[in-house]
Amino acid sequence: MLDVSKPTPLRLAGFLATAVGSSLTALAAVQTWVIATPPGDAGTDPVAGTDMLQGKVTALLGVAILVSILALRLMGSVERRRVVAIAILIGAVVATLTAFSASMNVRGRYFSDNVDKLSKEAADRRGIPIEEATALVTAEFDRANSGFQVVLQAWVWVGVAAGLVTVAGGLLDLAWVRKERLEWMGVESE
Repeated sequence: MLDVSKPTPLRLAGFLATAVGSSLTALAAVQTWVIATPPGDAGTDPVAGTDMLQGKVTALLGVAILVSILALRLMGSVERRRVVAIAILIGAVVATLTAFSASMNVRGRYFSDNVDKLSKEAADRRGIPIEEATALVTAEFDRANSGFQVVLQAWVWVGVAAGLVTVAGGLLDLAWVRKERLEWMGVESE
């Protein structure tokens, strides 16, 4: 049954941090994370977080955590609330790390798929080890794309920061559930 009593400060803080953090995490994932500029006057290519696997995972986790807050509120059993609070915390950590991983080696993300594919083809065609073919293809990619710029945008960092807020909210949710559990067991909590 839905508890309509006034929330404790711990419960309210956990709810607010988790709700705001997960909402911003999902919002950040659909915004521009990267702007790619090819050499010459070819224009720019804005890339939303959800155009990348990391952004899709981050958005999905942000929405899932937001829904989980409702589940946390509606759960009658303290043990079920505990499981949901742990899931929120794990989801928040994964969302944060996933958004952060998108910021690492952004330029490499654009070239790695093509380098891998072309390296396999070159190794097969020339009959050379894959490592040697990868070195040749990478050198050619570097030469051909020396003017290619990939610039990280602020929204990826908003996603990371929002993920950290969600982690804090998850910890507060877990602390609230722990307090509820101790009270349910008849143990005084501080």
